[in-house]
Amino acid sequence: MSASNLLSILIVSLIVDFVVRPIHAAGDDRRTMEPSSVDVTQSRQISTCLMILIVVFLVHQIQAADDDMTMMNLSGNLAIMSNKAAKKTMKALTDGTRLTPLARNQFTRNIWRRLLYVPMHSPLTLTQLLRGPDPGSSRAHMTYVMAYHAHQYESCKTHRVMISNTLDFDGRLQERSKISLREHSKTLAVMMKHYLSLEVNYGIELGIVAQHIQPLFTTQEETGHGKSTCILACA
Repeated sequence: MSASNLLSILIVSLIVDFVVRPIHAAGDDRRTMEPSSVDVTQSRQISTCLMILIVVFLVHQIQAADDDMTMMNLSGNLAIMSNKAAKKTMKALTDGTRLTPLARNQFTRNIWRRLLYVPMHSPLTLTQLLRGPDPGSSRAHMTYVMAYHAHQYESCKTHRVMISNTLDFDGRLQERSKISLREHSKTLAVMMKHYLSLEVNYGIELGIVAQHIQPLFTTQEETGHGKSTCILACA
Protein backbone atom coordinates (compact mmCIF):
# COMPACT_ATOMS: atom_id res chain seq x y z
CA MET A 1 0.00 0.00 0.00
CA SER A 2 1.37 3.42 -0.95
CA ALA A 3 2.08 6.22 1.53
CA SER A 4 -0.67 8.36 0.01
CA ASN A 5 -3.24 5.58 0.51
CA LEU A 6 -2.15 5.09 4.09
CA LEU A 7 -2.43 8.83 4.67
CA SER A 8 -5.97 8.88 3.23
CA ILE A 9 -7.03 5.99 5.47
CA LEU A 10 -5.51 7.71 8.50
CA ILE A 11 -7.30 10.98 7.73
CA VAL A 12 -10.66 9.22 7.33
CA SER A 13 -10.08 7.33 10.57
CA LEU A 14 -9.24 10.53 12.44
CA ILE A 15 -12.32 12.29 11.09
CA VAL A 16 -14.52 9.40 12.21
CA ASP A 17 -12.91 9.20 15.66
CA PHE A 18 -12.72 12.90 16.43
CA VAL A 19 -15.65 14.43 14.52
CA VAL A 20 -18.38 12.00 13.46
CA ARG A 21 -18.57 9.86 16.59
CA PRO A 22 -18.39 12.79 19.04
CA ILE A 23 -21.16 14.60 17.12
CA HIS A 24 -23.41 11.55 17.32
CA ALA A 25 -22.59 11.15 20.98
CA ALA A 26 -23.28 14.81 21.62
CA GLY A 27 -26.64 14.50 19.84
CA ASP A 28 -27.62 11.65 22.13
CA ASP A 29 -26.65 13.63 25.22
CA ARG A 30 -28.33 16.94 24.32
CA ARG A 31 -31.13 16.30 26.81
CA THR A 32 -28.70 16.14 29.72
CA MET A 33 -26.13 18.76 28.66
CA GLU A 34 -26.31 22.49 28.26
CA PRO A 35 -26.13 23.71 24.61
CA SER A 36 -23.06 25.80 25.28
CA SER A 37 -21.26 22.81 26.80
CA VAL A 38 -22.01 20.69 23.72
CA ASP A 39 -20.70 23.38 21.38
CA VAL A 40 -17.47 23.79 23.37
CA THR A 41 -16.86 20.04 23.42
CA GLN A 42 -17.40 19.72 19.68
CA SER A 43 -15.21 22.73 18.96
CA ARG A 44 -12.34 21.29 20.98
CA GLN A 45 -12.64 17.91 19.31
CA ILE A 46 -12.69 19.44 15.83
CA SER A 47 -9.68 21.63 16.66
CA THR A 48 -7.79 18.59 17.93
CA CYS A 49 -8.66 16.66 14.79
CA LEU A 50 -7.50 19.50 12.54
CA MET A 51 -4.23 19.82 14.43
CA ILE A 52 -3.56 16.11 14.03
CA LEU A 53 -4.35 16.28 10.32
CA ILE A 54 -1.94 19.19 9.89
CA VAL A 55 0.82 17.31 11.72
CA VAL A 56 0.23 14.19 9.63
CA PHE A 57 0.30 16.25 6.43
CA LEU A 58 3.56 17.97 7.41
CA VAL A 59 5.20 14.68 8.34
CA HIS A 60 4.14 13.22 5.00
CA GLN A 61 5.54 16.23 3.13
CA ILE A 62 8.84 16.08 5.02
CA GLN A 63 9.15 12.36 4.29
CA ALA A 64 8.42 12.96 0.60
CA ALA A 65 11.10 15.68 0.46
CA ASP A 66 13.61 13.37 2.16
CA ASP A 67 12.77 10.58 -0.29
CA ASP A 68 13.25 12.94 -3.24
CA MET A 69 16.67 13.97 -1.94
CA THR A 70 17.65 10.32 -1.45
CA MET A 71 16.48 9.43 -4.95
CA MET A 72 18.42 12.30 -6.52
CA ASN A 73 21.59 11.09 -4.77
CA LEU A 74 20.93 7.53 -5.88
CA SER A 75 20.37 8.75 -9.45
CA GLY A 76 23.85 10.26 -9.45
CA ASN A 77 25.38 7.06 -8.10
CA LEU A 78 23.57 4.94 -10.69
CA ALA A 79 24.74 7.24 -13.50
CA ILE A 80 28.35 6.76 -12.36
CA MET A 81 27.89 2.99 -12.18
CA SER A 82 26.24 2.97 -15.60
CA ASN A 83 29.16 4.88 -17.12
CA LYS A 84 31.62 2.43 -15.57
CA ALA A 85 29.63 -0.47 -16.99
CA ALA A 86 29.61 1.22 -20.42
CA LYS A 87 33.41 1.52 -20.31
CA LYS A 88 33.63 -2.14 -19.33
CA THR A 89 31.39 -3.00 -22.28
CA MET A 90 33.58 -1.04 -24.70
CA LYS A 91 36.69 -2.71 -23.29
CA ALA A 92 35.08 -6.13 -23.76
CA LEU A 93 34.21 -5.23 -27.35
CA THR A 94 37.70 -3.99 -28.22
CA ASP A 95 39.78 -6.45 -26.17
CA GLY A 96 37.57 -9.51 -26.50
CA THR A 97 37.23 -9.94 -22.73
CA ARG A 98 35.79 -13.36 -21.94
CA LEU A 99 34.07 -14.91 -18.95
CA THR A 100 36.27 -16.73 -16.47
CA PRO A 101 35.37 -20.35 -15.59
CA LEU A 102 34.15 -19.14 -12.19
CA ALA A 103 31.95 -16.48 -13.80
CA ARG A 104 30.46 -19.08 -16.15
CA ASN A 105 29.63 -21.39 -13.26
CA GLN A 106 27.97 -18.58 -11.30
CA PHE A 107 26.14 -16.96 -14.20
CA THR A 108 22.66 -18.17 -13.25
CA ARG A 109 23.13 -16.73 -9.78
CA ASN A 110 24.42 -13.47 -11.25
CA ILE A 111 21.35 -13.14 -13.47
CA TRP A 112 19.09 -13.56 -10.46
CA ARG A 113 21.08 -10.95 -8.58
CA ARG A 114 20.63 -8.56 -11.47
CA LEU A 115 16.89 -9.26 -11.66
CA LEU A 116 16.45 -8.68 -7.92
CA TYR A 117 18.84 -5.73 -7.63
CA VAL A 118 17.62 -2.77 -5.59
CA PRO A 119 20.07 0.04 -4.72
CA MET A 120 20.95 0.32 -1.04
CA HIS A 121 18.80 2.87 0.85
CA SER A 122 16.29 2.95 -2.02
CA PRO A 123 12.95 4.46 -0.93
CA LEU A 124 11.32 2.33 -3.64
CA THR A 125 10.83 -1.42 -3.63
CA LEU A 126 11.68 -3.66 -6.57
CA THR A 127 8.00 -3.77 -7.53
CA GLN A 128 7.86 0.04 -7.60
CA LEU A 129 11.06 0.25 -9.63
CA LEU A 130 9.62 -2.06 -12.27
CA ARG A 131 6.42 -0.09 -12.78
CA GLY A 132 5.82 2.20 -15.70
CA PRO A 133 5.87 5.99 -15.23
CA ASP A 134 3.10 7.67 -13.26
CA PRO A 135 2.50 11.33 -14.24
CA GLY A 136 1.71 12.03 -10.58
CA SER A 137 5.20 11.02 -9.43
CA SER A 138 7.82 13.63 -8.62
CA ARG A 139 10.56 14.42 -11.11
CA ALA A 140 13.13 13.04 -8.66
CA HIS A 141 11.19 9.76 -8.54
CA MET A 142 11.05 9.40 -12.33
CA THR A 143 14.69 10.44 -12.78
CA TYR A 144 15.77 7.82 -10.25
CA VAL A 145 13.77 5.00 -11.87
CA MET A 146 15.06 6.00 -15.31
CA ALA A 147 18.66 5.91 -14.02
CA TYR A 148 17.97 2.52 -12.44
CA HIS A 149 16.87 1.00 -15.75
CA ALA A 150 19.77 2.60 -17.63
CA HIS A 151 22.17 0.97 -15.18
CA GLN A 152 20.40 -2.39 -15.40
CA TYR A 153 20.47 -2.27 -19.20
CA GLU A 154 24.18 -1.46 -19.37
CA SER A 155 25.11 -4.14 -16.83
CA CYS A 156 23.23 -6.77 -18.84
CA LYS A 157 24.87 -5.54 -22.04
CA THR A 158 28.34 -5.97 -20.54
CA HIS A 159 27.67 -9.59 -19.62
CA ARG A 160 26.09 -10.33 -22.99
CA VAL A 161 29.15 -9.04 -24.84
CA MET A 162 31.40 -11.17 -22.64
CA ILE A 163 29.25 -14.23 -23.37
CA SER A 164 29.57 -13.56 -27.09
CA ASN A 165 33.35 -13.24 -26.76
CA THR A 166 33.52 -16.48 -24.80
CA LEU A 167 31.48 -18.39 -27.38
CA ASP A 168 33.50 -16.97 -30.28
CA PHE A 169 37.00 -17.50 -28.94
CA ASP A 170 36.96 -20.32 -26.40
CA GLY A 171 36.98 -23.51 -28.47
CA ARG A 172 37.57 -25.65 -25.40
CA LEU A 173 34.04 -25.14 -24.11
CA GLN A 174 31.90 -28.24 -23.81
CA GLU A 175 28.69 -28.28 -25.82
CA ARG A 176 26.64 -28.20 -22.63
CA SER A 177 28.40 -25.00 -21.54
CA LYS A 178 27.82 -23.43 -24.95
CA ILE A 179 24.09 -24.21 -24.80
CA SER A 180 23.90 -22.79 -21.28
CA LEU A 181 25.66 -19.57 -22.30
CA ARG A 182 23.40 -19.13 -25.32
CA GLU A 183 20.35 -19.47 -23.06
CA HIS A 184 21.83 -16.91 -20.67
CA SER A 185 22.42 -14.58 -23.61
CA LYS A 186 18.76 -14.88 -24.64
CA THR A 187 17.67 -14.17 -21.08
CA LEU A 188 19.86 -11.08 -20.96
CA ALA A 189 18.44 -9.90 -24.29
CA VAL A 190 14.90 -10.09 -22.88
CA MET A 191 15.99 -8.23 -19.76
CA MET A 192 17.73 -5.55 -21.82
CA LYS A 193 14.62 -4.99 -23.92
CA HIS A 194 12.52 -4.60 -20.77
CA TYR A 195 14.95 -2.20 -19.09
CA LEU A 196 15.38 -0.15 -22.26
CA SER A 197 11.63 0.11 -22.75
CA LEU A 198 11.14 1.50 -19.24
CA GLU A 199 14.16 3.79 -19.57
CA VAL A 200 12.71 5.25 -22.79
CA ASN A 201 9.19 5.58 -21.33
CA TYR A 202 10.49 7.47 -18.30
CA GLY A 203 12.57 9.66 -20.60
CA ILE A 204 9.45 10.52 -22.60
CA GLU A 205 7.58 11.39 -19.40
CA LEU A 206 10.49 13.59 -18.27
CA GLY A 207 10.86 15.19 -21.69
CA ILE A 208 14.45 14.02 -22.17
CA VAL A 209 16.21 11.53 -24.43
CA ALA A 210 17.14 8.28 -22.71
CA GLN A 211 20.85 7.54 -22.42
CA HIS A 212 20.73 4.39 -24.51
CA ILE A 213 18.87 5.84 -27.48
CA GLN A 214 20.85 9.08 -27.77
CA PRO A 215 23.31 7.75 -30.40
CA LEU A 216 20.49 6.30 -32.52
CA PHE A 217 18.41 9.44 -31.99
CA THR A 218 21.25 11.57 -33.35
CA THR A 219 21.73 9.26 -36.33
CA GLN A 220 18.04 9.28 -37.19
CA GLU A 221 17.90 13.09 -36.98
CA GLU A 222 20.91 13.42 -39.27
CA THR A 223 19.27 11.16 -41.85
CA GLY A 224 15.98 13.03 -41.73
CA HIS A 225 13.99 10.64 -39.55
CA GLY A 226 12.08 11.73 -36.49
CA LYS A 227 12.04 10.89 -32.83
CA SER A 228 9.20 8.40 -33.23
CA THR A 229 11.31 6.32 -35.64
CA CYS A 230 14.09 6.16 -33.09
CA ILE A 231 11.82 5.05 -30.28
CA LEU A 232 10.21 2.36 -32.42
CA ALA A 233 13.62 1.07 -33.41
CA CYS A 234 14.68 0.82 -29.78
CA ALA A 235 11.50 -0.74 -28.41
